[in-house]
This record gives sequence, structure tokens and C-alpha cells, in this order.
Amino acid sequence: MSERSGYADYAAARTLAGTVLVFILAALPGAAAETGGCPSAMDVRYRLIAESFEWTVDEGITLEDVISVTRLFAVSIENHGEFVSCKYDYDKGFLKLDGLPKKDNCRIASVSGKWLDAGNGKLICDEEDAARCSFRIEC
Repeated sequence: MSERSGYADYAAARTLAGTVLVFILAALPGAAAETGGCPSAMDVRYRLIAESFEWTVDEGITLEDVISVTRLFAVSIENHGEFVSCKYDYDKGFLKLDGLPKKDNCRIASVSGKWLDAGNGKLICDEEDAARCSFRIEC
């Protein structure tokens, strides 16, 4: 199977899963549509990341670096919920993908998973699997 067809299969499955999830959430009264977590390494590689955030990386990180991430290993909510920081392994070490809500006057709050208050407005995911920590945008 070619890389392109693998991407198409993965994207179709993610779209279907997202459609089912949106449908289920829409059917639940009071469900937060902005709930989620850091994108998986595969989602980052295939550029399937949440559009409700403005995502940035550190200076000197290239697109090739970003699409070569292999594992999400840490999640933190920074500066009293101003932005979320997702940390990934890749062949040169680690890469930090920061997400700032696109809507003004919004904050990020923890939803599920074990979070430690590190002080100074920082919450750190304390799960062995960082993907278990989810958060939502609150406006």
C-alpha cells in the first residue's frame, strides 16, 4: 500500500469517527463541542489537528520535523489556561506544539485524566499515556 493510500484510508476513518463523535455529542444536551486533547502523533503527521486552535512550534522547527513526530509524551495547560502545550518525540529529540484558542477571551480547562497543579498557572498531565488527558475551550 502506498503512503498516499494509507493517508486516504486513515483520513477517511478519522473523518468517519469524527462525524460519529460530532453526531453523538450533538445529541447530548449540554455537551461541549470544543472538548478534545492533543493530536496524536499520526494526526500531526497527516495534518489532522483541531482547527479551533492556532498551533505554533519553536523557532527552527521545520515542517519535516513536525510531520516526523512519533509519540505524544506530555501535555500541559499553561499560563492559567491561555494555551495548551503538546510535546512529542521525533528523531532529533522532542518537539513542542502549542495551541492557543482562536476565539478571543477563551481559556483552556482540564476535562479528564489526572492533572497536577504545578503552580504559576500550569497544569501538567500526570497520566502514563498523555493522550488520556483531555481539555476543552471555555469562552
